[in-house]
Amino acid sequence: MPRISTAIERANTILRAHGTPFRLRAGHGSRWLSIYESRPGQKVRERAARGYASRDDRAVETLCDRLLEYARSFPAQGLDDFLDSSLFEPPPPATSPAGPRSARPWSPSSAARA
Repeated sequence: MPRISTAIERANTILRAHGTPFRLRAGHGSRWLSIYESRPGQKVRERAARGYASRDDRAVETLCDRLLEYARSFPAQGLDDFLDSSLFEPPPPATSPAGPRSARPWSPSSAARA
């Protein structure tokens, strides 16, 4: 089985496994993550997740957890509604002197409970 190597790949694996319409990717020419939403019969929508740095593993983990919580709580709502919700509030910037990378392996608590 291939190893999942990046936080974005791990997040997308979890989002897919839980059946959410959301996926993450590194923003094109931007330091922020992008969230895209794909629902059957609808056009794929993509929006920047300002405040969630694509190179910050904790930001990726946090956004994934918040997307999971949102998709469970409001399954019929879409990306624009998520971006307007209180769940979207960006995390504080990383303060580690080594940079924003997370040193711990990721295993979100919300994914473990499902």
